[in-house]
Amino acid sequence: MQFENAYVWLIFVSSLDICFTWMVLYRGGREANALANAVIIRFGLPGMVVFKLALTIALILIAEALAVAMQKRPTDLFAGPLGCAACRWQ
Repeated sequence: MQFENAYVWLIFVSSLDICFTWMVLYRGGREANALANAVIIRFGLPGMVVFKLALTIALILIAEALAVAMQKRPTDLFAGPLGCAACRWQ
């Protein structure tokens, strides 16, 4: 693994996203993402968890593949358009 620290933060924030999304849905809100909303309607909470964690895993795999292909530092991959504050702490 190339960027363990960044991945830990990504997984942490993704977990918070799952928690807060469920809290919003429980209180009568709705998911703004159309694809995620379709997953929630069809599969409920378990489907939402699997969907959001699958996206997180896919992002990690893409970052690993790019890092190996480009031999870059995590700040080069994550800090650009994403503005990942965790990467800047390294």
